[in-house]
Amino acid sequence: MIDRTSPLVALINEDASVSIMYRLSALPTTVGALGTPYTQSSFSTITYSVFDKNSATPDTAIGGHSAASLTVSAVVYNTMQGWDVDSTGYNFLHTIAGTAFATGGHVYMVEHKYTLTTGFVGWTRAKLTALPVSTS
Repeated sequence: MIDRTSPLVALINEDASVSIMYRLSALPTTVGALGTPYTQSSFSTITYSVFDKNSATPDTAIGGHSAASLTVSAVVYNTMQGWDVDSTGYNFLHTIAGTAFATGGHVYMVEHKYTLTTGFVGWTRAKLTALPVSTS
């Protein structure tokens, strides 16, 4: 079962663009089952913020990446897309420019906040550690 409170955790290269993929779906009604995937029409808004958790202000989002609005049709698919995690796939893809992850050795938290047309508000989180790149 997916723990919706734990962030995705990954290593990235500093200054490199990062693509974040999720399967966004309603909670399953049966233990061990998958919930019904959301589609573009399920969402009212989606925003994202990036935080440098090693900065002097770790709870202040990085400029240009603070509650930035995303176009739903640009980041949400109406059909599941294939990936190598499982046979079900993902329906959310957002690529963030490498300028958000400028300092090697720092930990970054990416938060996507979404509001459904029902009024439900949810978040996804990704905890990314930027590896220093000597040629950066």
